[in-house]
Amino acid sequence: MTFRKLTDISYTDTQKLDLYLPNRAGKAPLFIFFHGGGIENGDKADPGSFAELAENGIAVASANYRL
Repeated sequence: MTFRKLTDISYTDTQKLDLYLPNRAGKAPLFIFFHGGGIENGDKADPGSFAELAENGIAVASANYRL
């Protein structure tokens, strides 16, 4: 694995996000992802291509939210 995954980081009292970070020194571009799902389903843990992005030097923040 050439990236680090940090899970369940609180960004409000009730909401959390996961970070996928490249394993290299220095700054990286950040892709911020809010899942879809029509307010009926979806979760920050549905990884999509986050690992691939992180392995290629792009940090990803995947957040849960409520409306």
